Amino acid sequence: MFLKSFFIALLSVLNLVLFTSTQANAQENIAVAGTFSGWHYTLPPGSESSSDDSFIIVFNEGTQDFSVKIDSLVPDGVDIIFSQNNFTLSAGQNVKIFISLKVGQSVIPGEYEISAICTARPISSTNGIGIGAALSQKAYLEISGEFGFAVIHTFTPDNQPLITQIKLQKMDNGQYYEIKSDETATLEVRISPGSYLVNIIMGGEKLIEEKFVISDGETKTLNLLVNAVYFEGYDIVPAYSTETNQLAFIKVVYTVRNLYRSIEKADVYLSVNLDGNQLEEIPLVTLGPLDIGQIGLNYNYIPTNSWTRGEYSFCLKLYLDGETYSISPNKYFSYTSDVTNIPSTTSYSNSGSSIEGKKTIIILGIIAGILIFGVCSWFIFIKRRKS
Repeated sequence: MFLKSFFIALLSVLNLVLFTSTQANAQENIAVAGTFSGWHYTLPPGSESSSDDSFIIVFNEGTQDFSVKIDSLVPDGVDIIFSQNNFTLSAGQNVKIFISLKVGQSVIPGEYEISAICTARPISSTNGIGIGAALSQKAYLEISGEFGFAVIHTFTPDNQPLITQIKLQKMDNGQYYEIKSDETATLEVRISPGSYLVNIIMGGEKLIEEKFVISDGETKTLNLLVNAVYFEGYDIVPAYSTETNQLAFIKVVYTVRNLYRSIEKADVYLSVNLDGNQLEEIPLVTLGPLDIGQIGLNYNYIPTNSWTRGEYSFCLKLYLDGETYSISPNKYFSYTSDVTNIPSTTSYSNSGSSIEGKKTIIILGIIAGILIFGVCSWFIFIKRRKS
C-alpha cells in the first residue's frame, strides 16, 4: 500500500515538472507583438472597424513547430475578426494577423477592455503532454451612443469613380487611430462624433490628405478629385465566329491616362475570374516611359484553356515598379455557348452590333444608287436624241 502511494505521488510530481517545463518552453519560444496592444477604438453601436494598421504578429523563436490558436475576450455584442485564427507556426517563422472589429446594435455605450489571446501548443512532444502557454494583447474600446455617417468618393477629372486605398483615422487623445481602410471608390461608414483624417493612397503613395469634423446625426460627404494614373473608357466586347456561331474572343478596350507624372515603366495586366475564382492573370503591355497624357489600347482575350460555361469577370491592373497602383472596375460576361442571330457578313462579329454588316449594306446601297442614276441618265439621253 505504501509503495502504491509512493509511486502515485512520484508520477504526480513528474507530471507537474513536465507540465511546468513544457509551459515554460512555450513561453520562451513564442512571442506576440503588434499595434493592437494599446489601440483606442471609438465606435457607435452598429458599426465596424477594419484596418491594415491594426494587427498582431506571432513569433516562433524556438526550434520546434507550434500549433497556434487566436481567441478574443470581448463584451457581449462585440466581435473581433482575425485574418486567421488557427494555424501552424514553424520554427523560426512569424505570422502577421490583421484585426477587424464589429459592434452590434445592442451594445451598451461605455468603455471596455478587449483582448486578443494567443495560445501556442508544441506539435511534437516526447512526453505526450504538449501543454502550451497563452499570451495576450489588450486594446481599449469606447462605445458612443451618438453617431454620424461619412461618405467618401474618389473620382477622376472626367468624373468617373476611381478605386483607391481610402484610409480613415480618428483623433483620440491627440493621436490618430485608423478605424477603416478599404480598396474602393466609395467608402460609407457609421462613426462617432469627432475629428477625422482621410488619406487617399495609390501605389503606396499618399495623394490626398483631408481633415473633417462630424457631429451627432450629421452626414458628411467628401468628393475627392484624384490626379493619378488610371484606366479610362474600359469595356469588353464579345466577338463571335460567323462560321460556327461560337464565341471567338473577348475584345478588351481601354485607355491608360496619366495625370500624375512621367513614369519610367508601367505594366498592364488582365485579371480573369470564372465564377468568382481566379482563372489567370495575363501581361498585356509594358509602357515605358509613360508620359503625361493618354494612350488607347486593346487586346483580344482567349482563355488558355477552352471557354467554360459560367460567369467571367475581367479586371485591368496597372503595376508601377512591380507594385499594384491602379485597378479598374470589374466587367462581367456570362458564357453559355448558345448564340443566336449572329450577323453573317464578316469573319467575326461583335455582340450587340454588326458594324461590318452595316458597312456592307451602305456600300451596296451606294452601288445601287449609282446604277439607278446611270440607267435614268441613259434613258434621258436617248429621249433627247430622238426628240
